[in-house]
Amino acid sequence: MSVDNGNDSDSDSDNDNSAPSFTEQQKIALTFSYMAYLGFGDAGSDRQNAHHILSEIKCAIASWPGMDDDWDVVWGPAVFALPGTVFDDAFLFLVRQKSDPNQYYLAIRGTNPVSIPNWIIWDFQAKQQKAWPFVTPTEEFQPKISESTNFGFNTIYSIRPPIGVPGQQLTLLEGLHHELKDKPDAKVCVTGHSLGGALAPTVALWLTEVQADQELSGVEFSTVAFAGPTAGNADFAKHSNEKLKGKSTRIANHLDIVTHAWVTESMEQLTGVYCKGSLPWVLPTAPTWWFIKSLTSQSIDKQYTHIEDAIILQGEKYWPKPKLFGIDYPFALLYLGQAVYQHVWSYPQLMGMADRIPTDKLFSVGVIPEIISSLVRRR
Repeated sequence: MSVDNGNDSDSDSDNDNSAPSFTEQQKIALTFSYMAYLGFGDAGSDRQNAHHILSEIKCAIASWPGMDDDWDVVWGPAVFALPGTVFDDAFLFLVRQKSDPNQYYLAIRGTNPVSIPNWIIWDFQAKQQKAWPFVTPTEEFQPKISESTNFGFNTIYSIRPPIGVPGQQLTLLEGLHHELKDKPDAKVCVTGHSLGGALAPTVALWLTEVQADQELSGVEFSTVAFAGPTAGNADFAKHSNEKLKGKSTRIANHLDIVTHAWVTESMEQLTGVYCKGSLPWVLPTAPTWWFIKSLTSQSIDKQYTHIEDAIILQGEKYWPKPKLFGIDYPFALLYLGQAVYQHVWSYPQLMGMADRIPTDKLFSVGVIPEIISSLVRRR
């Protein structure tokens, strides 16, 4: 594997085999972006879920390697589920470092694996775009974000932690103002994985846009985003690059199909993304092929563009056959199985953090009984 700071590349050649190097900020950001998946299968009320997951976050901070029990949750978790649905669709929290109280991380959860509305509404709505409301558009300059990004951003903008958790009843902006108003040297890094990898830079940009009005002009807002699709069009990316210059990092595995969205030229390569390099090759089934082509059609003529300052991880195809209910299952030989590994499991592996982030515990079939138990309690 290697780290490439240039353009996204589908080639398995020209790897320099050098050991990747990552900053402590990037490592901590990855940890919190995965910690945000804790409790994704909770099926209680927003208040019940927030309280339960808050306790899980505290346990993780105390027990996960590299955390050193050095962080306090100071706002959130804030939780949101669409009316009539079972599982959370939005989740975020803010932490402050104990040893350096000027250091903060705002973690935004990615797609909830068990929430169907989360997939449909928050992930796959790219055909329509909304104007970015914090700039005045001109005939030549019209920053726009996808409908999915817009929906996620508006939710983050408005949700409030429930009573009994830090920052109760305060919006994110109100919570930040309350926490940072007397800290002109504070630094807030916004992070997230997958859907969170698209929303984190968007939220960081928004906070940068409004910080003067909110008396947060001395605060440094930055972002480290993982495994995310594009948030908006070329003008939006240009605007974000200018506003967050030197304070934004996008980290993507070149074999992660999510990171190819919604750039049309890149998405057109997806059906053959696992047909390069060593055998065996992995091809999508007919329904998967059709689905990819359908999603690609949404991106045509929309000029979706990734933000700059990217670290492109050169991933490797995954071949082990994990056991599922005691049966050898050729998961890696399935296109979607390969895609799940490259999107979820690969990032801690490629960043040398597999021993610090318990992905198997977070996403294994072992969470199914907990989800079922949560559903039973809900009834």
